Amino acid sequence: MAFNELSMIKLLLNGEKCRNILAVLNGDSEWDTSLPISIELHPSNRCNLRCRWCVDSSIREQADFLPFPIIEKFFESIHATRIGVTIEGGGEPMLYPWFNEMIEKAASLGISLGLITNGSIPIKNDILQYFTWIRISLDAGTPEEYLLEKNRDRFNTVLANIEAIGRLKHNTILGVNYVITQDNIGNIIPLLYKLDELQVDFISMGPVEEHPNLCVSESQLQQLDKELQDNKKSLKLHVKLNTLCNSNKDNNNGVPCFAHSLHCIIHADGNVVLCEKRRHDPVVLGNIGEESFISIWNSSIRRDASRKLMDPVNQQGCKPCRITKFNELFLEISKVRSKRFI
Repeated sequence: MAFNELSMIKLLLNGEKCRNILAVLNGDSEWDTSLPISIELHPSNRCNLRCRWCVDSSIREQADFLPFPIIEKFFESIHATRIGVTIEGGGEPMLYPWFNEMIEKAASLGISLGLITNGSIPIKNDILQYFTWIRISLDAGTPEEYLLEKNRDRFNTVLANIEAIGRLKHNTILGVNYVITQDNIGNIIPLLYKLDELQVDFISMGPVEEHPNLCVSESQLQQLDKELQDNKKSLKLHVKLNTLCNSNKDNNNGVPCFAHSLHCIIHADGNVVLCEKRRHDPVVLGNIGEESFISIWNSSIRRDASRKLMDPVNQQGCKPCRITKFNELFLEISKVRSKRFI
């Protein structure tokens, strides 16, 4: 059976959003006024690891965290919108002092929740049930690799926490993320079998971004892909491997950013931004400590930002971005001339 939790096929479940984006692309609308499908909420910038490829180390120096009353007010403002919220951060979100209270508040309002964590902190059993999905950033196949990549000796702790989640997760989708470097590519296959035993549902892997000195070669990725195919039938967990080098997707691959409105990010200082990959030219829409998210999203500032991002020239300097694949998909859809036929 196909595993569609990581697939762009999910766009079919968000027909209104797709129609609005295509209307902008086709020149029938000035900007997409519909709400995002999901929001990434960063409650804290603090982190207990020091990943050597981290691009957010400068953000962590601010040591910000969102006051809990602001998060409560944010949840109350969106709970009727069906927007999903991913709890993550420039650091480790579970270091947020009111983490459990935050999750309980969102759950009480019926908000769908996801979590991206480094897995070094155990999740309370009564909190686990509230997550639709959880993804653990593991990025190592052995304790030695973990220490090298993350400068902390917590590999076995993370595996123990993954085991606990796998045992108690009920309907929660449990995944692992794996950033591939020259030093952690050698023990991936044995790790997959271990994760399979721990009832992990999927692993998503791809080469390190923005650090050419750590990046593996195309031939290494192709060899890994072959090994994955050879072991695929023996594994229950879904394996997704991105074999493209990050340089192939710089500058949004030269296309306008049609799909920027699919999601947005709220930083630990309360700022609402459209993209994490525009560090050269951040698009800050407002601050949830000063006004509601809905008013920020509907503001003239976002309208002007949308106009700007529709010009591919304004993608110059953008780092590899997961929204690029959606931009390319919408562009291809717009070229279809026989849409009234199957």
